[in-house]
Amino acid sequence: MASVAAIAWSSSLLPHRQSGAALRMSSSDREGLLDALWDSSRETPTANTAEASHLHLELDEDGEPLQARFTYVDEHSCIGCTYCATTARGTFFMEEDHGRARVFDQAGDSDELVQEAIDSCPVSCIHYVSHEDLVILEKEREGQQINNAQRLRSQQEGTAAVPPTQAKSFSSGAMRCTNCPGRGCADCPMFGVGENPVYLDRKAVREERRRASGEAQAEEERQRREQLIIDSIFKAEGAVEEGA
Repeated sequence: MASVAAIAWSSSLLPHRQSGAALRMSSSDREGLLDALWDSSRETPTANTAEASHLHLELDEDGEPLQARFTYVDEHSCIGCTYCATTARGTFFMEEDHGRARVFDQAGDSDELVQEAIDSCPVSCIHYVSHEDLVILEKEREGQQINNAQRLRSQQEGTAAVPPTQAKSFSSGAMRCTNCPGRGCADCPMFGVGENPVYLDRKAVREERRRASGEAQAEEERQRREQLIIDSIFKAEGAVEEGA
């Protein structure tokens, strides 16, 4: 259901419709409507721009992160379109120094909403990384300089403009994850072949469905055989009675 703010905002546009004039919303109008449509009952988290996201992870009793994968923005490839920060406001914000998107809360939004933000990126600069690589990448990011002029002169896009890194699955030219585990990559850079926890969960569900389906078929076959035995017994008894 639309919020009161959204209804009020849309009502302010009614005179344009009533006058018969074509409704052309300015950029500020679109931003205002988007803000109004945003769930008013939920407060947008304040982005912690002073500290990296890996410093605020939820840990288990052994001190290990509860999450199996983490989201990272390659700011050297980011073009500052703001799509991700608009879609998943609890996860991304626009960093002011270079106007790039950055993750401030690894658990700020649902997996589905984060995936939607990743899918909205026009240059595919948002990736899933392991905890180890997240820490490395966010530490390497401190004090970074993004030379936009050089990037434009060299006409480099994507990973070509990214400086070297110690992150195992994020070095220049290496495969990076954007829709894990949708592609079912044979050489997963984070978990190894067939070890992705999301993939394992989905596999377990599929196997359970197959098992349940198999059990149902086995039960039907058992009942069919029992009925055949019962029918045979009644048929034999009938034949004996007729012979008597």
